Amino acid sequence: MSKNLLHTIAIHLDIIAPLAALFFALFRKEKRLGEHIYIVIFLFIQLSLNTWAKVIMHCNCGLTNIYLYKTNCLLSFITLSLYFLSKWKSYISPANHLKARIIIGILSLIILAFIYFDGQDNAFNSYSYSLTALFICTWCILYYYAKLKKPDIAKITTTRSFWFVSGLFVYYAGCFFIFLSFKFLTLSKDPHVSSLWTFHNIMFVPMCIAFSTGFRCQTSHTI
Repeated sequence: MSKNLLHTIAIHLDIIAPLAALFFALFRKEKRLGEHIYIVIFLFIQLSLNTWAKVIMHCNCGLTNIYLYKTNCLLSFITLSLYFLSKWKSYISPANHLKARIIIGILSLIILAFIYFDGQDNAFNSYSYSLTALFICTWCILYYYAKLKKPDIAKITTTRSFWFVSGLFVYYAGCFFIFLSFKFLTLSKDPHVSSLWTFHNIMFVPMCIAFSTGFRCQTSHTI
């Protein structure tokens, strides 16, 4: 397999991997999705917006696709936060659940403010992406803490939640420093910046493998 073909596949993994995971979602073992519908929505956001961004990139029509990545960032944060909110519902009091919703609403506005007041429409927004990665990693760590505190499932690896949360953690933790530095490297015209984003696309693979494994599980658990 030629290097050019491998490179072409690598830069399109942010489309290929979500599409494959959605295929597994379609033929999942447990038909009831429950709160896991948010994972399907997240995958659809990645597939649709990344495909749209690639079309603009390849058509050479003078349009920018940065606004699609900014939209992706905000929608992903809201969708995944709703996923974790739905998981916490049975574990925290209604008052604390309301506080969590308010906090997530405020964080969404902060991310939106970073996007809206960025002042550079044609530049990647490192602040919004790195904040999103930081917050999602925090939600994942809270999940692991809850599992350690109440280990009520004998085999955690048989549950959808474990694989979904682990996939999210691997992706966002692995891409945090990419998000944090990407705008600076782009504006400084660093020659390695395209390779860095290719690595970001490759990180879709372990995330979507974890998602696909989760969809093959028959056990669904609130936490």
